[in-house]
Amino acid sequence: MPQKKIVFSNQKGGVGKTTLTRELGIYLASLGKTVLVIDLDPQANLTRSLTDEEHPGCHEALTGQRYDVFDVQPDLSLLSGDIKMAMLEKSLIAEIFGRVDRERSDSG
Repeated sequence: MPQKKIVFSNQKGGVGKTTLTRELGIYLASLGKTVLVIDLDPQANLTRSLTDEEHPGCHEALTGQRYDVFDVQPDLSLLSGDIKMAMLEKSLIAEIFGRVDRERSDSG
């Protein structure tokens, strides 16, 4: 059976993304579905709502380092987020705008 992916994404805060992700993940796991929740938010509220432990997570995975998929409960796993995601976001934005500036310089 093919895997299904559900994504909750919105730049606006306070719209329920974390709560919906957490509750739907717990519910689907309770039905015996294998669930992986991924916390890409630098505030890491989803991570903190599921565990008090720190694990190498999204930042490490996206930068080619060792990361852990943490088992929260049977059938529910977490790829954790943390403040390092904000630094990664800033460096990616700088890289993208640096490329755009270089391309403009090369074409002009």
